This record gives sequence, C-alpha cells and structure tokens, in this order.
Amino acid sequence: MTIEQQKQDFTPMAELKQIDSLLKTLDSRLNDFQQVLSRVDPRRGLLDVGGLVLKYIFLESRLLQIFTRYVK
Repeated sequence: MTIEQQKQDFTPMAELKQIDSLLKTLDSRLNDFQQVLSRVDPRRGLLDVGGLVLKYIFLESRLLQIFTRYVK
C-alpha cells in the first residue's frame, strides 16, 4: 500500500486541501492582526510611570481635601 492510499484511507484529499486553505487563511488574518497592534515603545513606559505618579499625587490631594472638609 502506498503513502497516498494510506492518506486516503484516513482523510480524503479534498478535506485535507480544505483544512490547508483554512489554516493559510487563519495565518494570514493573524499576521494582519499582529501588524495592526501597536508596537512596544520605550517612551510609553515612562509615560505610564509619570501618569501613575500624577494619579497618586492628585488622589492624595483630593483625599486631603475631603478629609479636611468633612472631618472637623
């Protein structure tokens, strides 16, 4: 029995071609989606840290205002 006959016994060639086509389509879509995603930028980390610091400062000042206004 040849290899082609064994393949046909397990899965029809038309089905294998369909699966291959589907995998190629999914791979193409995944690559397109990956290109749409933003690239990693080192400056973004600095902005995130700066934003966290500002949030902390303003949260502290806001909590201090609330505390001094309502707790007398």
